[in-house]
Amino acid sequence: MKLRSFLSLLLAVTLIFSMAAVVQADGGGYPEWLNLEGYYPLVKEGTDITIRVATIKNDGTGTDDPNDYWFFAWIQQAMNIKFDTEMIPNSAWGERKALMFAGGDLPDLMLCMNLSASDLVTYGEGNGQLLDWNPYINENLTPMLLKWFEYYPTMRASVTCAGGGLYSLPNNSRPTNIGGSAVRYFINRKWIDECGLEEPQTLDEFIDMLRAFKEARPDCIPLGGGYGSDSTSTAASAPCPCYAIFNALGYLTNDSYGLNPSLREGKVVIPAADEYYLKFLETMKLLYDEELVSPDMFTMDVDQFKALALEDKFGAIGGVPYLYLPDTYDEWESLSPLTSDVNEIKQWYNADFFSLGRFVISADTKYPELLVRMGDWCLTDDGSVFCWGGPQKGVDDDMGLCGGWYVDEDKSFHQQDVDDGKYSNNWDYYLNECYPNGNFASLGNASNASLENQETGYFIKWERAGYPEYVPLLLPTNGDNHYRFSMMARLYDYIAEGFPTKVFFTEEINARIGDLSTVINSYVRAETAKFITGARPLDQFSDYLAELDSLGLQEYLGYYIDYYEAYMANMG
Repeated sequence: MKLRSFLSLLLAVTLIFSMAAVVQADGGGYPEWLNLEGYYPLVKEGTDITIRVATIKNDGTGTDDPNDYWFFAWIQQAMNIKFDTEMIPNSAWGERKALMFAGGDLPDLMLCMNLSASDLVTYGEGNGQLLDWNPYINENLTPMLLKWFEYYPTMRASVTCAGGGLYSLPNNSRPTNIGGSAVRYFINRKWIDECGLEEPQTLDEFIDMLRAFKEARPDCIPLGGGYGSDSTSTAASAPCPCYAIFNALGYLTNDSYGLNPSLREGKVVIPAADEYYLKFLETMKLLYDEELVSPDMFTMDVDQFKALALEDKFGAIGGVPYLYLPDTYDEWESLSPLTSDVNEIKQWYNADFFSLGRFVISADTKYPELLVRMGDWCLTDDGSVFCWGGPQKGVDDDMGLCGGWYVDEDKSFHQQDVDDGKYSNNWDYYLNECYPNGNFASLGNASNASLENQETGYFIKWERAGYPEYVPLLLPTNGDNHYRFSMMARLYDYIAEGFPTKVFFTEEINARIGDLSTVINSYVRAETAKFITGARPLDQFSDYLAELDSLGLQEYLGYYIDYYEAYMANMG
C-alpha cells in the first residue's frame, strides 16, 4: 500500500501547481522562418520544412493516401509545411502503439490518435518521449491557448499530469448540445405508441415497457445489444444495453459494464463491486429469463446487432439510432433518467468538456516551436471550422477534393456532397473526403463557438455564412440532429458530472492499476455472465464480493477514492 500513501500529497501539490497556470518565461530565440504574426503561412516563404505525422485511418472509409483528405491537402498549402504522413488502420492501432513507442522512432506529430491520460503519463512523464508544452506556453507561441486558460481556470489543471507536465494540446468541447458528451440511450417511440404506453420514468416502468413490447411482438428482442464475452468491449462488440439499469440504480457513470470508477450518492464506487450490483444482477437475470434481452447477448457482435436492428427487432438500444437505422431513426427518442426503489434522483451522466491526446508532439522533434504554434491554431476560430467541418463552399479552397458546406436561407447547415447524394449523412462525408478519423471532431476548439461566445453559443460557421449572433436550432431534420435534439429535450435538466474523465496517476500507480484491473475486470465479466444466465446462483453474491476483495479490489478502489478526494479539495 506504499503507492497509495503518498498519492494524496502528490496530487495536492501538482494540482495546485497546474491550476496556477503561470505563463512560462519567453526566452525568445525562435527560428527566423517561423511566423509569429499569424498562421498563414506558419513557415515563411523560401523555407522548406517537412514534419513526420502519424494519424489513425478509420476502417472502411476514405482512401489510403493522406493527401486525398481535404484537411491534409489544405493545411500543408495554407501553412507552407510538408507532411510525411503515416496512416495507421484503427483496427491495428492498439498493437502499433506499443511497437511505435518501444521502437523509439516517433513521428514529430501524433495527430488525432486518441492517446489516453495513461499514455501521456507513461510515455511523457515516465519515458520522456513526449514534448512537455509548459516551456513553450507564452504570448508569442501560444496566445490563444493562454486566452483559453484564462477563460477556463480549471482547463490547465484538468489536462496536466501528476508531475506537472502537459503533454498534449488541451481541447475544449464545451457542447452547445449534450449529444456529444452525454451517454446515448434510445427507446422506440413507435412501439411505445402502439402499445399505448407512456415514457418510462422508473426501472419498474422500463421493465413493463419491455414486457409490453414482447407481448405485442413475440419475435422481437425488446432490449437490444450485447454484453460481450471479453474482459473489455471492443470496436467489434455490440452496444451494451445495461446503462439504463445502472442509471436507475443511481450510478453516475458512462460505463455500461460497471467496471470503471463511478459516483453514487457522492461516493466513489466500482459499480460491479458495490452492494447494489446485486440489484443490477437481479434485474438483468429477470430480463434474460423472460427473453427481454437476446439469449445470445454474451456473444453478439456489432454486425449481428446491425442486422437485427435493420429487421426492426429492437425496442431499446444503448446507441445512436441513425447509425444502425438510417431509414427509421425518427421513430426513436432518448430515454429519460430513471429512478428505482434504491434511487430517487433523476440524473444522467455528462462528461466534462476538456479532452486531450489529439495533438501530441515527440520530445525529439526538431520543430517544437512550429508544432506548438500549429496546435495553438487549432484553438482559433479557423481551427474550429477547419478541424471539423471542412471548407465553406465558394469561400475556402476546397482543393478540388470536396463540395464544401453552406447555410441556406432557412439557416440550415448543409454539406454539398450530402445534398448531391454522394453520401447519406455528414459523418460519412467527413470520413471519406475530409478527415481520416472521427477524432478530428474534438480537436482544439471543438465547441463550435468562439472564445468570446462560449456563453451565448453563437456558432462560428453561421457567422461566416452571414448569420451573426445565431444559435442553430436543433431541428430533427436528419439522423445526427434528431438524436441530439431528442437528448437535449429529455436530458438537459438532469445532466451531472461523475468521476473525472481524465485521471493522471504516476507511472508506477498506473502499472499497478493496470495489473489489478486486468484481473478484476475479467473476473467481473465472467461471473456476471454466470449470474445472469443462472449458471451461478445469486445467493452467492456475498461470496463474489469477497472474491473480488481477494483479487485486490479494495486497493484498486482506494487509488480512485484518494484521487477524487484530492481532486475535489483542489478544485474547490
